Amino acid sequence: MPRTSPLEQFPDLGPSSHQALCPAGITSEAQLRRLGAVAACAQVKRSSARVSLVAPARPP
Repeated sequence: MPRTSPLEQFPDLGPSSHQALCPAGITSEAQLRRLGAVAACAQVKRSSARVSLVAPARPP
């Protein structure tokens, strides 16, 4: 069962991610997980042109 906590409590998201997701209508961890990364990014890009993707560094 997905957690429904607000994004502020999601440890993997920083303030910039939160500021991009909320105006796009993504306000909970459950919504973010349900959408998935690609759909969430597309939704954020539709709501704001000032968004870029930064992939996490891969371990050596």
